[in-house]
Amino acid sequence: MEFDRHSTAEKVGEKIGFLTAYFFITTGVFLIFMLLKKIPESWGYLHFMGVIFVIAAIGIIIQRLLK
Repeated sequence: MEFDRHSTAEKVGEKIGFLTAYFFITTGVFLIFMLLKKIPESWGYLHFMGVIFVIAAIGIIIQRLLK
């Protein structure tokens, strides 16, 4: 099946893929940092998600600026 380059299905798929990858990568990095005891004890998963979100947002901004 061929999709139009800018179709709604492609845009929705791109967003779902980004969110899925975001949660998997965030969870993986969080578990690694927890096992290595590199995260402050007062921090939880939501704090870590915020840090990863800021890093991802900076990457998206840079990507859009370079287009």
